[in-house]
Amino acid sequence: MVFVNIRHNPFAPILLVLILVISLVSCSINTVRHPIHKLWGSEWQPIEMYDKENLIKTGIYFQFIKDHKLTGMSGCNQLFGSYELNENNFGLRQIKVSIFSTHLACNDERKMFYEVEFIKMLEETTYYSYTSEGMKLELYNNDKHKIGILSKSHWWN
Repeated sequence: MVFVNIRHNPFAPILLVLILVISLVSCSINTVRHPIHKLWGSEWQPIEMYDKENLIKTGIYFQFIKDHKLTGMSGCNQLFGSYELNENNFGLRQIKVSIFSTHLACNDERKMFYEVEFIKMLEETTYYSYTSEGMKLELYNNDKHKIGILSKSHWWN
């Protein structure tokens, strides 16, 4: 085993900086190439749908499950569904969501309105991107127009 005395090696500071840069770059590449891990087990609530804001108190949420499934509440009814991701796309990433829900009667017209809008938004979503260190998802339609913003639940991971 060979030990190098760092104090007498003129290349030591350069090597340390190079190692630090390589470590930082590899960490950032890893998070970009594997966005699917940010979704697994996470719960999301709409905070904006079709330019309507402040939706956090609607009771709507859903959770991505590891086997390409999702579950949640759409206001009055339970949501079930599946999703497919294309994690090879940088910038806007592709997603396809299929939604099913129970069809219980609901006396709250406001909840029913947001439930219909939420399911419509998820079904129209073709692309997504992360913002705010993975705490928000921006959803885009096929024309790449933003149609909604979801916020990661604070009590969740």
